[in-house]
Amino acid sequence: MLMAIPIHTLPAIAFVVMVLAPDRLLFVSALELFPPEAIIMAIWAARKIVEFSLKRNTESTQRGRGLLVVTLLLSIVWFVIVMLSNNPSRSVVWMIGFILLIAVPTLIVEKTREVALLVRVWPWTGAIVAAYACVQVLLQSNPIYDLLYGVLGLPPIQHWSVYRADASLAHPLTAGMFFAMTFAFCVGQWLNTNRRVFALLALVNGLGVISTVSRGSYVAAGIGVAVVLVFAFLAGRRFGRGRVILVLAAFAVFAFFAVRSDAFVERSNSVDGLGSASSREDLWTITEATANAYGWLGSGPGTSEGSSLPFNWKGLPIENSYFQLIISVGIPGVIALGLFILAAYRIALLNRNLPAVGGLSAILVAIAGYAAIDGPRTALGLLAFMLMIATTTLTPINSAVPPPPSAATRGSLYAPKSTKL
Repeated sequence: MLMAIPIHTLPAIAFVVMVLAPDRLLFVSALELFPPEAIIMAIWAARKIVEFSLKRNTESTQRGRGLLVVTLLLSIVWFVIVMLSNNPSRSVVWMIGFILLIAVPTLIVEKTREVALLVRVWPWTGAIVAAYACVQVLLQSNPIYDLLYGVLGLPPIQHWSVYRADASLAHPLTAGMFFAMTFAFCVGQWLNTNRRVFALLALVNGLGVISTVSRGSYVAAGIGVAVVLVFAFLAGRRFGRGRVILVLAAFAVFAFFAVRSDAFVERSNSVDGLGSASSREDLWTITEATANAYGWLGSGPGTSEGSSLPFNWKGLPIENSYFQLIISVGIPGVIALGLFILAAYRIALLNRNLPAVGGLSAILVAIAGYAAIDGPRTALGLLAFMLMIATTTLTPINSAVPPPPSAATRGSLYAPKSTKL
C-alpha cells in the first residue's frame, strides 16, 4: 500500500502513525527495532531515489543547508565511532531511528510537497489527540488505550496522586511535550496566516497541555510562544495592536488557569510531585560520574540508562535528555548535535518560519525535564518531523516576484492574502 499511494503523503502518514501508536505497544512486538514511522520513512526515501525525485532546488531552499549537512554528517560519524567503541548492539535501535527519521529527510532536498502536507496535518492531529486527552481527564480513564494495554497484559500507567492524561502517547510527559509543541506551532501559524482556525487549534492544544499536569510542558509551551512573539517583532512583521494584545491576553489566561488549577496545585504538593523534583537534584552527580568513567566521550547512543547504573545507587531515571546525551554520545557528540540544531534554527529564522521556531523551541525545553531523546522513540520522532518542517522553504524568501497563487494559498506557511514578509 505504501508503494502505491502518493509519495508526498508518506511523511504525514508516518507522523500520524507515530502519534497514535504508543511506545508501550511496540515494546511487546517485533516493531521495537523498526517502528512503523521509521519503516514508512525508509519507503519514502527509497521511492524518492528510485523515482529520481532528488532534484536541485531553488537558491532560497538551499540557504543554510551547507552547515546543516556538515554538522549532521559530523554527528553521525561521531555516533558511529562511539557506538563501535562500546556496545554496538545496544545502540543499533537508536541509530536506526536517528538515521531514518532525522538524517535521511535532511539529506533529501526536494520535499516541499511533503512538508506542506505535514504542516497542515500536524495542528489538526494535535487538536484531535488533545481533545481526547481532555475527555480522558473527564472520564478519569483512557477508554481506547487502557483496553489495548489490558489485552496485552501491560500494567496501568496511572500511579500518580493526580490523574494525568497520556492520550495516545503512553506517558503524560510525552503527551505534554507534543501538545506544547503543537500549541506553539499553532500560535506561530496564526500569526503568519491570520486564520482564526489556528487560534482555536492553539486553544485546544493548550487545554491538552493542562490535562497532562506536566510542569515541564507548561514551561515548554510558555517559552515556545514567547520565542515566537519575540522573533515576530524582531523580524519586523507588522501585527495590529489588537492581535498582539489578544495573543498576550490569551496566553496570560492560559498560564493563569494552568498554574491555579486544582490538579496542578495538588500535583505540586503531592508526594510523587515533590519526589520527582527532589530526585532531579542528584542527576548531575550521576551524570558526571558516568561521563567521567567513559572519558566524557560517550558510552554509545541510547545507552545512558544502562551505563549509569553502577553510579546510580538510588536507581533514578536520568530525567534530563541533555544529561542523557552527555553520557551516551559524550561532549563531542553533544557539540555536533547542538550545531546541527542551531543550523536548523538558522534556516527557520532565515525563512521567518514562526511555527517551526515555536515548535522547535518547545521541544528543546520539554526534553530537559525528562528522559526523552535517549530512550523512547516518540521524542526523537517529534524532533525529527519538526526539523523537517524547520529546514524546508515553502515560499521564496525576499523575492520581488510573487509566488504563484497555488503556492501562496495552498502550500505556504505564510500569509495567503499577501506575499509581503
